[in-house]
Amino acid sequence: MKFGFVAKHRSVWPVAWLCEALGVSRSGFHVWLKRGPCARSREDEAIMPAVRASFVASARTYGARRIWRDVLEAGFSCRLHKIERLMRAQALRARPRIRLPPPPPPRPRRVFKKGEHVKIIAGQFASFAAIHTGMSAKQREIVLINMLGATRPVEVQRHLTAAQ
Repeated sequence: MKFGFVAKHRSVWPVAWLCEALGVSRSGFHVWLKRGPCARSREDEAIMPAVRASFVASARTYGARRIWRDVLEAGFSCRLHKIERLMRAQALRARPRIRLPPPPPPRPRRVFKKGEHVKIIAGQFASFAAIHTGMSAKQREIVLINMLGATRPVEVQRHLTAAQ
């Protein structure tokens, strides 16, 4: 930690002053500069691409536990805590999936026999028209022709008699 501070600020102040102020030796600082990264740092650098690839492949929804399983499948040996630490260091934070409410249950559909639905519609509409608007039979026939798509009044008459 102290050597890192000296390395960061050596362009501003002399190394000798910084080492004296922090209580470390100059030779120790120079040995630290020439030394390569430690084993832990090398392992972290080797695992980090697998962590990032798993995180991105999951649409940024996987947490440390799932990513850890993916990393183990990729052939790396590590513990869950290491994955948690690497994710924190790289600011990889899983976002929650958007969970939509379940769709409403389907409505039960009535099964009609052949031609029955036409009779029901005609009967219901005919009784509605007769009760609520006081239509005459001729007016009901005209409305039913339009409603049922019947082209001849004979068909409408057949539906009317069947519905009653």
